[in-house]
Amino acid sequence: MLKKKVLALCIVCSMVAILAGGICLPQAKRSRAANSYLPHWEHIPDGEPRVFEDPDEPGKYRVYIYGSHDTRKTSYCGYDLVTWSAPVDDLNNWRYEGVIFESIVNGNADVLFAPDVVETKDENGNKTYYLYPNNQSSGSGRTGMIAKSNSPKGPFEVCNWKDESQTKTDGILGFDPAAFVDDDGRVYGYWGFQSSNMAELDPETMCTLKAGSKILTEKDTGIDGSEGDNFRFFEASSMRKVKDKYVFVYSRKTKEGEFGLAASNYTLAYAYGDTPLGPWTYGGTLVDGRARETDQNGKVICSQMSYGNTHGSILEINGQWYLFYHRCINNDMYSRQATVEAIDVNVTEDGEVQIKEAEVTSQGFEISGLNPYKKQTAGSACFMTGGPNIKAHYDTSNPGSDVVNIKNGSIVGYKYFNFDLGKGTRDKDIMAVNLIPKGKDGTIKIMLDRPWESDGGTEIGSIEISATDDPEGVLKTAEIDSLSSIEGKHALYFVFKSSGSSVLCELNSFQFGDSTVTDEDEGQDDKPAASPAPDGEPGETPIPTPTPVPGTPASPSPTVPSSTVPPVVNQSEASLAVGKVYTIGNFTYKITKADTSGKGMVLLVGTKNKKIKSIQVPDTVKIKGTKFRVAGIGKAAFKGCKLATRAVIGKYVSTIENSAFESCGKLKKINLKTTTLKKIGKKAFKGIHKKARFTVPKKQLKKYKKLFRSAKVIKKSMNISG
Repeated sequence: MLKKKVLALCIVCSMVAILAGGICLPQAKRSRAANSYLPHWEHIPDGEPRVFEDPDEPGKYRVYIYGSHDTRKTSYCGYDLVTWSAPVDDLNNWRYEGVIFESIVNGNADVLFAPDVVETKDENGNKTYYLYPNNQSSGSGRTGMIAKSNSPKGPFEVCNWKDESQTKTDGILGFDPAAFVDDDGRVYGYWGFQSSNMAELDPETMCTLKAGSKILTEKDTGIDGSEGDNFRFFEASSMRKVKDKYVFVYSRKTKEGEFGLAASNYTLAYAYGDTPLGPWTYGGTLVDGRARETDQNGKVICSQMSYGNTHGSILEINGQWYLFYHRCINNDMYSRQATVEAIDVNVTEDGEVQIKEAEVTSQGFEISGLNPYKKQTAGSACFMTGGPNIKAHYDTSNPGSDVVNIKNGSIVGYKYFNFDLGKGTRDKDIMAVNLIPKGKDGTIKIMLDRPWESDGGTEIGSIEISATDDPEGVLKTAEIDSLSSIEGKHALYFVFKSSGSSVLCELNSFQFGDSTVTDEDEGQDDKPAASPAPDGEPGETPIPTPTPVPGTPASPSPTVPSSTVPPVVNQSEASLAVGKVYTIGNFTYKITKADTSGKGMVLLVGTKNKKIKSIQVPDTVKIKGTKFRVAGIGKAAFKGCKLATRAVIGKYVSTIENSAFESCGKLKKINLKTTTLKKIGKKAFKGIHKKARFTVPKKQLKKYKKLFRSAKVIKKSMNISG
């Protein structure tokens, strides 16, 4: 990670609902674990991936991602470390494990940069996990801090306080610390910023120099350039072992003009050797975060941000090697996201470690390609030229993200879609796109393989954007030439054309095969298995509340940030009985009909997020592994959600109780999918926007108008349409 002397400058999920022109654009599920493989509101850069045994299910293993936490928005990283994990046999299914560490000294929180975690075992097989939190409290004596736990998901407690002090720690490791435990139990440490250091550590302390050892500098290990100006170490040390070879992963500062681009440390490289401390042989580039590409004339270009930093490592999971790294979005380096690519790793007979440079893609863990017949968030773009960027956000109700600042000449691309994957019922030669117009006329060319026909690209459709399109969002469709005949994996590009230099639109989501963009399962393929909840029961992943961002740099030192996970019922403690209440995601539900066959019903009784902007009442919700229909919206369920501007009401809702949406003053667009609505309670929509628009199923329009009039919902300034 670039922290000093900076260059100028992964679960099936949902996106923001957009209602436009009487059309409901429902929440979007990302295509499995596409990049970023965490929800897009989660910003975990510097990811160190580790496979550890699941403490909740002994004998089963999970991948844990340990990184810093970009929550400060205008500066690197944050005041806590969190982790997510996924079963090794289901890398689409990431689970939030919570806050694993904070450093609080005298009531103030230390900033924590890129961490690492290693596992040790004693002679009895007992496991201890050591966290190197990269404490950035300069001058405090805590930069060498380590902490330990008996669980890979923490919590971790500091274990190297110096001389009984509670403010200073022992240890030799410095910036961007990494640790490595070899097969023989010996322990090694790595660290450095613009200069690499490494040493053997005392296994008793895990942080101090082993007796008889010394700290090795670049000159000692050959990284100083004495064997040629290739290593160019910058930061982000990480160590792995491949067969009998040691692989040192790090961030490399490229040379000016190397690859035909300006110098940058937005790359990961590797070196290899026969011992954990070298000497090292330079291997090559692992990934270039700038996503090097060539244009239609063969000129090298950056198809992602041209500046930035990255940090990560390699990991083998079930026989497949992956490169974990992070991408920079939002035209800054303070809202970075976890990304991953599949790679090939080979050790030749003569001892050379060969790792082919990874291509920056949208695939993430979907290494066979994304399913074009499933909704895809725009924020999985891996190719953006001509001004666009992925907009960062921290809204836990929106797991996707938009591509913004799209202008004349902009290109937004995705690698790769696999058109051989299941399409289910989506078998029409159509593509649907959700976008947010900005009051200009323009066109979108939809291209396969390359964005330019002169360079092998094929135009398969187009979309017209009108200056009169609803600026809050529209659903556009395009006829796709012979969609059913497209086979195999292809890159997909949107090429935008308009007049002038102002912004044309923002891209939200898209999907092939029909004239809608929907998160419904339409038979494309089987759903992945549910992630086991901590008690071993299948359950919903709890959505964490982000750590609040402390004040401006001029403010006094930040006080202890709040880092809590919203309360979730332990589903193993009670049977699915009528009257039981469960919190799933942002909403709370009460069971009104208990039925484990999938015909059970719940009442949505409230939300824990009164600042929600887009209300999406789902068709169904899964509780303790059982699907329930959301049959009603309870009394005052969303009362006082003053920031909500739109709402989608699920297809099984039959009752909307008293004051359900009362005092939602900005609520302007309400889409009712339900065809079975029978009752609207008193004041259910009192105090919503005076020009509110209700969209209902066409066949129910006459019936619902009568129902709304009897409930005194509609004012003269409001509108209801089918």
